[in-house]
Amino acid sequence: MMWMPSIIKASGNVDIVSVGWLAAIPYFVAIAMMLIVSFYSDKLQNRKLFVWPLLLIATIAFFTAYLLGAEHFWICFILLSITAGCMHLMDRFML
Repeated sequence: MMWMPSIIKASGNVDIVSVGWLAAIPYFVAIAMMLIVSFYSDKLQNRKLFVWPLLLIATIAFFTAYLLGAEHFWICFILLSITAGCMHLMDRFML
């Protein structure tokens, strides 16, 4: 996600403060997803049940963002935030 600020800045007339806040959104999504998924995986005592659906969601969101392209920046931004949230969550499950 180190490239996200560059993409946001290139998207249009966005000041540096807005770029910072928008670049933080994927991490906020990851935090929310970590809390929710960790709660349910601990409750069910089954982490494998949550790994493949999150990877599938990340794959679909990333590929859809690729297909939409730069013409639909905000939709792609949301999809990339979902992808980043899922991928950061997988880092925690793989520990």
